[in-house]
Amino acid sequence: MIAVAVVGYGVIATDAVGAVARWGTDLRPMQMLPARIVIDGFPVGPPAACEPLRCETWTAIGETALDQREPRHPPVVRSHVHTEDLANQFVVAPVASTRSLAYVIVVFDLEDGTHRAVGVVCAPNECQSRARYDR
Repeated sequence: MIAVAVVGYGVIATDAVGAVARWGTDLRPMQMLPARIVIDGFPVGPPAACEPLRCETWTAIGETALDQREPRHPPVVRSHVHTEDLANQFVVAPVASTRSLAYVIVVFDLEDGTHRAVGVVCAPNECQSRARYDR
């Protein structure tokens, strides 16, 4: 008896029945969401435009962090430096879009066909790796 009262109250309080009825009659086309890439929790954006030396530095910092995080990972075949996808609302918190530091994501293609990612954040004088995405 109590369960029926609780369920009845929940349906009335949330207007679940009305929501289902409205959903069934809503004929608006669904909005397409752009494809989002998330690797190891990092929202990967487009490739970063950087000077070769800077890209090599970011890649080396990222590979060191990857080796520390996953010491037995398969060999790295290729690496790519990407920007952070700040438009990915599923992963990125609003405060992340106000960062004043350079934040890139180094993506590694591994020999077994998998991909790994590590973040690299740079202040004017030094860069540090981020093994996990810090929202």
